[in-house]
Amino acid sequence: MKKLILLLFWFPFRFLVQNTPLSIGFAFADFVSKIASNFKGNAFKNYCRISEAIFPDKEQDFHTKNGFKAYRNKIWDTLEFFRYPKYNKENILNRTEVEGEKNLTEIIKSKSGCILLCAHFGFNQGIMPILGYRDIKINQLAARPYTWHHLVKRKIGLIDRTIMNLKDSYEKKLPANFIYIDNFIRPVIEVLRNGEIVVFAFDGRAGNKWIETKIGNLVLNISKGVESISKFTNSPILPCFVIRNGKTYKLVIHKKLDKETPLQDFNNILASYIEMYPEQYIPFLYESIKRAPFDETPLIKNWRELSTS
Repeated sequence: MKKLILLLFWFPFRFLVQNTPLSIGFAFADFVSKIASNFKGNAFKNYCRISEAIFPDKEQDFHTKNGFKAYRNKIWDTLEFFRYPKYNKENILNRTEVEGEKNLTEIIKSKSGCILLCAHFGFNQGIMPILGYRDIKINQLAARPYTWHHLVKRKIGLIDRTIMNLKDSYEKKLPANFIYIDNFIRPVIEVLRNGEIVVFAFDGRAGNKWIETKIGNLVLNISKGVESISKFTNSPILPCFVIRNGKTYKLVIHKKLDKETPLQDFNNILASYIEMYPEQYIPFLYESIKRAPFDETPLIKNWRELSTS
């Protein structure tokens, strides 16, 4: 029954969202989030517990507010995803801005390849339309819909497969070239050496060599792959974050990281964004906890301490 409800949500509801004003969608997100915080369901409890792990010295009211905001943020993400087919240059430019674009354009002018390193923070997939509709060509490192299920040998049911295919078709409508991680790493090397831009996720699960970083009491397993590729191709790494501000978004592109300590430096920058906008990262951490039992190397090393289920 749960799967059937999910299917009905994805198919009829997405058409409603695409033809509904943004203001109504945001009002709906507020309404549902208030109900969720009052009933204190499993997702809300986990959001609060993650907030407690990130900010152990804060009062409970702070964590409750973060739980509400994170729940609302998750709904906003879904509503935004449903709008991908409606994206065009005009509506993206009207709703977005870029800070630090000069940091990227200087590298583009030098005809050097570069790595934009993001996290699953805020509207992370927004990097593609924000830059793509500004006529900046980017390559997005991505996983195919079934990759992780195959890696952990999980069976995929018909409804899950249908929804995965739908998600994949929507993502492919974004203005970017996708490089899939289930292929050899050679295509990534080639586009970087060709002077192009590749977007990597700091907190992605592809890799075989890992380092540990900390954010609050969270211990994170981070792949060293992006650092190795950066050194091998002599491509600078630029941190970038897409911050949600209601109906609008701001892409912030930082200056290139130090070649010797890029991952720890990025982790420090990410921690500063989480300090300012915890609700824009907590939902992804919760999804990581749910997937942790099936991951060979979970993002959150101490995930068992955080889950209420």
